[in-house]
Amino acid sequence: RNMMTVFDGREFGAQLLAEPEDLADSNLAVVVRVQRWHRSTWTLSKRLDVVVRLDERMRVVGAGLARLMGADPLHTMLLITGSHEPLLGDLWRAAPSSLRSWFDPTAEKRKVREMMLHLTDGDVVLLQDTSEPLKELSDEDRSGLAALLEGTGGGWRAPSYPYGGSLAHTGAYSSASSSANARPARRERGIRIKTRKDRLREQEEKEAAEAAAAAA
Repeated sequence: RNMMTVFDGREFGAQLLAEPEDLADSNLAVVVRVQRWHRSTWTLSKRLDVVVRLDERMRVVGAGLARLMGADPLHTMLLITGSHEPLLGDLWRAAPSSLRSWFDPTAEKRKVREMMLHLTDGDVVLLQDTSEPLKELSDEDRSGLAALLEGTGGGWRAPSYPYGGSLAHTGAYSSASSSANARPARRERGIRIKTRKDRLREQEEKEAAEAAAAAA
């Protein structure tokens, strides 16, 4: 019995496979989105969908995810973000928020279903290899982080991490609070993630400006 509910207006995707594929029972497995944070560049890898069996040991799952993302299993730390994702600029912290912390899967003896933070379909699992050197941020980067945390209280945000997402400065960073009673967000010099769409738009604007200058 499928646990997913179908509503009017939903879209379905189909995939043609080269060979038969057997998927685990939906009651015994979940599909999570795995992404590696590259400490030396403050960038994020392409996000991969991975089937995780709930009756598997967490240390076995962690080792498998490490190999999949090209990390050393003995130096891999995981962060289960749940429905909210921390700021990219906070990932260097042991606990990017008061509710989520990096943990060492090799020290876990429990099964996935026995973990305090239960994995569910669609959860984002971030991975880092602590043997990778951590890039030292510039003074400008640190100033942006300090202003951001002061203006937003240092809480959770929900950006969608793109492939190759990295630190980029912008003139404003809106509060992620969706409460109707929340105070208007202050404009701060903060940090945002520049997406591929942003870069394409910038390139188009640059080419248009060059064309206009050539025609003048």
